[in-house]
Amino acid sequence: MKAFLISFCNNFELMSEETHTGLLGILIVDGLQTSFKNLKLPLPNNVKITGATGLTTNFDNYFVIAQSKHSQLLILDKSFSLVEIHSLEPLKGVHSIRHENNSLYMVATKQDKIVKYNLVKPAAFETIFDLNTLKDTHHLNSICHHQGKWLASGFGNHNKEFWMHAENGYVFDVFNQNKILTNLKQPHSLFSWNNQIYVCDSSRQRVIDEDLNVVYQSKTGYIRGLWLDESITLIGHSKGRVNSHSKGTFIGNIANKGILSGECGVMVIQNGNHSFIDLSKHANEIYDIIPLMDTLPDFSSLKTCNKN
Repeated sequence: MKAFLISFCNNFELMSEETHTGLLGILIVDGLQTSFKNLKLPLPNNVKITGATGLTTNFDNYFVIAQSKHSQLLILDKSFSLVEIHSLEPLKGVHSIRHENNSLYMVATKQDKIVKYNLVKPAAFETIFDLNTLKDTHHLNSICHHQGKWLASGFGNHNKEFWMHAENGYVFDVFNQNKILTNLKQPHSLFSWNNQIYVCDSSRQRVIDEDLNVVYQSKTGYIRGLWLDESITLIGHSKGRVNSHSKGTFIGNIANKGILSGECGVMVIQNGNHSFIDLSKHANEIYDIIPLMDTLPDFSSLKTCNKN
C-alpha cells in the first residue's frame, strides 16, 4: 500500500473555513484499489486561507504553502497536527517549494523571483534568482534539484491579458540561467527521477521528459502535479478552460476565459494499468503530489496550535 499527499489550490468555493477541509487530501493506493481522505486541518480560526500549493518534507515534517494575501508556510508533523505557521511576508504568490539542508527553496510567482528560506531561527530569506519586476511577468512556478543543480519552470513572457497567450514556456538553471527546455505551453511540476527531468506541459495536457518524449497524454483537463518512482506514476488533472487561437486549441488555467473542461482528479499508472480517481467534489484544481513519509496517521489525534 502507498499513500500520497495532494494539495488543492484556489479552492475557496469548495473548502470549509470551519474545518479547513479542501486544502489537503490523502490518496491511498492499495494494489489496483484507490481511495481518498479529505484532511481536516486543525488551524487557528484567525487564519484565512483559500488553497494550498507547494508541498515538501524533511522526513520529520510536512511543509505546505498556504494561499492568502501574503503566502504562509504551514509546518505539520507526521500525524498532520500543526506545529507552526510562518508568515512569508513580503513574499507573494509562493507556488512550489523544495527542502534541502534545513532550507526551503521557494518560487515567489507573483514577484518573479526564487528565494532560499533558512528554517533555523531566526528564519531568513536569501534571493537566489530575481527578474527584478516585483510582479508576475513570466509565471515562474515549480523547482527541483537535479544532478546538483536547481532547475525551475516558467511560462515565459506574453503580451496579452491572459496566460493562454504565453507560447514560450521553459525550464532553466536557476544559477546560470541556461534554458534546458523551451517551447513549452504553461509548464508545471518539474520532477527529477532516474537521471531524467520530467515536466507537465500543462496546456498541451501531457507529461514529457527532457528528450521531449511524451510520457503521458490526456485528452481532457489541465495537467499539473506529478510523482514518479519505479512502481507508480501519479498525474494530477485539474479543470481548465478550452481556448482556441491561431496556433490551435489548448487547455488554459481555470482562471482564463473559455469553456470549462475536464475533471479534477489523479491518474494512477501501475504496471501499464491506468485508473483515474475523480476528486471533483472536493476541488477544481490540484497543485502538488508527494508521498507520505510513513503509514497513515491516526486522524483522531490531530492537534492545533496558535499562529506565530
